[in-house]
Amino acid sequence: MGSFIVKRLFLAVVTIVGVSIIVFVCARLSGDVTFLLLPTDATEQDIRNIRQSLGLDQPLWVQFMRFVAAVFHGDFGESIKYQVPAMDLVVARIPATVQLTLSAFFISIVVGIPLGVVAALRRNSVSDWTIRSVAVLGQSMPNFWIGLMLILLFAVKLQWLPSSGRGGFSHLILPAFTLALFGIAAIMRVTRSSLLEQLDMDYVRFLSSKGLSARLILWKHMLRNAIIPVLALCGVLLANLIGGAVIIEAVFNWPGLGSLVVESVVGRDYPVIQAAVILTSVFLILLNLSIDVAFGVVDPRIRYQ
Repeated sequence: MGSFIVKRLFLAVVTIVGVSIIVFVCARLSGDVTFLLLPTDATEQDIRNIRQSLGLDQPLWVQFMRFVAAVFHGDFGESIKYQVPAMDLVVARIPATVQLTLSAFFISIVVGIPLGVVAALRRNSVSDWTIRSVAVLGQSMPNFWIGLMLILLFAVKLQWLPSSGRGGFSHLILPAFTLALFGIAAIMRVTRSSLLEQLDMDYVRFLSSKGLSARLILWKHMLRNAIIPVLALCGVLLANLIGGAVIIEAVFNWPGLGSLVVESVVGRDYPVIQAAVILTSVFLILLNLSIDVAFGVVDPRIRYQ
């Protein structure tokens, strides 16, 4: 296990370096930020001065090496738009994104697992077909379109819930549910297929012949074995929810990290884009490492060499 963790940490460092290079180059391919900072009647001298002050007059590889050296000291630069440290802006937006992502993750588990159990126990019934059909729709329809339809229904027509912003619990319902729809469908389908595999196992028939109740067999034995693929999916799902939050935050004007990234991309705010993407990449890499280790602990049959 120790050698496995060391190898994964080495790959994590390589991945972070690769992400840093890609983000750094792609951010600058979007165009010259100086034209957004200066008026239309700016002179060539004004443009040269602002490029020099931002360090954009240097070759790209020199800019990248200066960026890497600054990052090693914890300095991601200042936001071009707000003139404050880029990491401060990113950190200030993290709580909103964490709230939205964890809420959607909780909804996905609480709703998806019971639906999967019901669909498996009532295989090929009306309820099974209904749940599976809803799951297919949940995974096939784009979440931004679902979000817009929910806003139109519950915020505009019925006026039950606010359409945007972050405030009380009511502001969280629509974006969290919209973000969770894909997760609900994915967890439901994996839970159903995993339970169906367990239903065909010999130990289920053996325990049933011993007189154990169906409920006891389900909750004490079958779910314990069927939950392992669900746990593996949950780790991937959490990473997907973090990525999906970018679009949902933009749709619902949720003041999180995703909306900050969208705003920074439009405004070509390079330091904020780099800080947000690199910080998110580090978190996702550590998350995947933790999931792999936890997966090996939960399932004793797995051994990492």
